[in-house]
Amino acid sequence: MKELSMSCPIRGKTFYWAKQKNREITITQYFGENKNALFYGPLGHGGIDFGVRHIRAPKFDGGTAKSKAYAPVICPYNGTVISDRDTQSDTKGRYIEIRTDVVKIDGKMCKAKIVLFHMAYIKKRITTGKRVRRGELLGFTGNTGEWTTGPHEHFGLKVYWQREYGSFNDIGEYINPMRFFTSCRSTMSGRINGVTKYWYKGKEITKKQRNLILKT
Repeated sequence: MKELSMSCPIRGKTFYWAKQKNREITITQYFGENKNALFYGPLGHGGIDFGVRHIRAPKFDGGTAKSKAYAPVICPYNGTVISDRDTQSDTKGRYIEIRTDVVKIDGKMCKAKIVLFHMAYIKKRITTGKRVRRGELLGFTGNTGEWTTGPHEHFGLKVYWQREYGSFNDIGEYINPMRFFTSCRSTMSGRINGVTKYWYKGKEITKKQRNLILKT
């Protein structure tokens, strides 16, 4: 079994079918930031926040257009939906949770849960028990939830490690999902300690490399 390998859940395009290139994906909050903050506690932020631009959404599933949908959200890894499409949370907003099959992380076996918060729209087929595949369009992110400060997508990865006798731990832990991104349509950028950093396909890149990538 190979090590876990995921796609970045955000595409750097306005519409998922648009033939546009060279859009950067902005990271507005990293894993572990803001420790001891009101909402995050001593461990800090439990995922990655991707800032997105506001767009007017197209029509979905034959229904009427939604007035406030943002960037497309792509399934990062194969799994089974374990959340209700119509579920709404005060803090998470409209969200999706996906349970993976058994995967390997750093040589250890585990199961993982992928969480995607603050969705503006979730496709009708994304219901409890449905299998989803890496790269599949899940919906569009937005600004749902009472405590969001702007349109963004919160992406988290919670792992449940395998015990010595074969079963899996019931109490999971959130880990930094960013190092598992091996596929990304656009360069990711964000500021750390006041310095802008760039990543592409999970690896940090230099400004020179970034310029070369954006020209291709």
